[in-house]
Amino acid sequence: MGDPEEIRRVLQVLRPLYGEEVNLYLSKPTYLEIMSKKASKTAAIQILLKEYQLKQSDCLAMGDNYNDIDMLAFAGLGIAMENAPLEVKAAANTVTLSNDEDGVAHALKNHILFPK
Repeated sequence: MGDPEEIRRVLQVLRPLYGEEVNLYLSKPTYLEIMSKKASKTAAIQILLKEYQLKQSDCLAMGDNYNDIDMLAFAGLGIAMENAPLEVKAAANTVTLSNDEDGVAHALKNHILFPK
């Protein structure tokens, strides 16, 4: 946790050194998360898909921050929240309303309950 500029500098140094060994995420501009490659949202989804014999294309994932980017890109349908940073939105297939506007409920309604 630290100043956003310092956190970005640390990330730029660590990513080339350890990026293949660990996941490095900005969960907020002031938070740098460093964890095992085995401890990711995408890894958890892959376990669930295998357990329930589902395809990647059957997966819908929603997220609003940097630590959601790989999950959104992996999912058959990745949905970013309107309040997400631009990089997160770019990784998603579509964008829903913000967290404060019930974006999850809106996305479920439009993509699961009453798809167009």
